[in-house]
Amino acid sequence: MNTDPNLELLVALYIEGKCGSEQLNELSSLLLREEGNRRYFLEMVLLDRDLEVLGSSGQRGVAGSPLPVELVLQRQRRRTVRNALLAAAAVVLVSALMLWMQMVPKREAALASFRITPDSIYELTHAGGGKQPAGNIMAVGSHLVINHGAVELNLPYEVRALIEGPASLALHDPKTVKLDYGHAFFEVGSKEGRGFTVISPHQRVVDLGTAFGVDVKPHREAVELHVFQGKVRVDSTKGVMGEVLSAPHSVLL
Repeated sequence: MNTDPNLELLVALYIEGKCGSEQLNELSSLLLREEGNRRYFLEMVLLDRDLEVLGSSGQRGVAGSPLPVELVLQRQRRRTVRNALLAAAAVVLVSALMLWMQMVPKREAALASFRITPDSIYELTHAGGGKQPAGNIMAVGSHLVINHGAVELNLPYEVRALIEGPASLALHDPKTVKLDYGHAFFEVGSKEGRGFTVISPHQRVVDLGTAFGVDVKPHREAVELHVFQGKVRVDSTKGVMGEVLSAPHSVLL
């Protein structure tokens, strides 16, 4: 693939935290223009993150041992400013997915229905016996694995999710989704949807009337959270209430 030299320069500036508002707008336009540009952007950002994790691995001491809570919080504070720009890029990716989804015919509402992009490769399984839902419908206990492509998931209470593969998620109940890994954007459009929860392997992100993005990588402890509108609360997996984050905010958890 021949990459636009201007795109390479803008991505490099973005990763270094030197991308101004005009350059960020230009980068956004390039990302919206072509899928290849978005793929290159994601590859470079993930590579930079991998190198950062590798460079800091010497601070762990015993291999595989967890980091002290104080060190984790310190790293979060250092990265919050730098990760603020990630929210803008995430908005660009979500906007591109929304434009793509406009070409896909809608389905009638159900417990949870989803639409897919034409190139998607996915597998849907259901829990338990008895009559199973037909078509692109998720019931409680259904598990969706997206190997490639993107999915728009419509849940009760006007909750909508855009998930980009590779991703793995399960419907825990009408107001709870378990995201094992993947890049996802969630939008809660009603007061009844308040309290909608996304469970990651290490945290529970609880909606307090908002739109937010969650990025969970396989076999990684860090979870990327972007709050675009309103507020979310980050709880422990055991349900202990944690910190409330207000928009605009991006952080590694």
